[in-house]
Amino acid sequence: MDKVFIYSFVTCAAGVAMLITGLRPSDKMDKVRSFMGDRKEPSDRRMAPMQLIVCGAICLFIWLVVLRVIRL
Repeated sequence: MDKVFIYSFVTCAAGVAMLITGLRPSDKMDKVRSFMGDRKEPSDRRMAPMQLIVCGAICLFIWLVVLRVIRL
């Protein structure tokens, strides 16, 4: 397989992982944050789920276009 397709599959998987992580409830997100070592105040972390959802959707869309699953 071509390297572009291999990178596309990996990026699609990362996009899906970001979407799933962003859609988790806040108590589950606290466990993810503590696992990653984030010790900031809760007021600074409100936008993290939205950023994960948006970034995951963008990655997933772009690489599904590259894989020719979605045709524009």
